Amino acid sequence: MKTFDERLAAYFAENELAEDMQQAIKRCLGQPNSASTEIIADVDQETQSYNYDVNFESILDMFENVFHDVSLFNQLCGYYGTYTLFVTEELEGIAVEQL
Repeated sequence: MKTFDERLAAYFAENELAEDMQQAIKRCLGQPNSASTEIIADVDQETQSYNYDVNFESILDMFENVFHDVSLFNQLCGYYGTYTLFVTEELEGIAVEQL
């Protein structure tokens, strides 16, 4: 079974992402932490929604249309962005969106 770093490197290679985009994605994802149930339990159902997938790469695919523009990706997923991205201990992906 591949590690988080191996799967992320394979995703970058498959999508031929520039180094600056790779760094932006790494910043937004962070490192795997918590179980999906813990993260989802913290979602405020009135002001947030979430997307979940058993493969964190599928959550990244939601943003593939902005992979050409690091600035736009950072606006969506950066510190003040609309989305917060998580990778769970089981390498599942969760994108929490502010409504």
